[in-house]
Amino acid sequence: MKLIWVLMIFIQGTIQESVYFTDINTCLEFAEKVRSQNWHQSRAGDKIWVKAYCIPQKVDEGKGE
Repeated sequence: MKLIWVLMIFIQGTIQESVYFTDINTCLEFAEKVRSQNWHQSRAGDKIWVKAYCIPQKVDEGKGE
């Protein structure tokens, strides 16, 4: 088993296609960049429409993921 990190992105509550990383720091970097795109809307008092999380996931190394 191998541990990878899955970047889960939600736009207006709808999950988008997941992105996979082998390094948590890279995943967190991308998550922060995605969340920062919503900064102006949240400062204006609008609902937060973009959310991004890094979630650990185990995968079999033999499956080529």
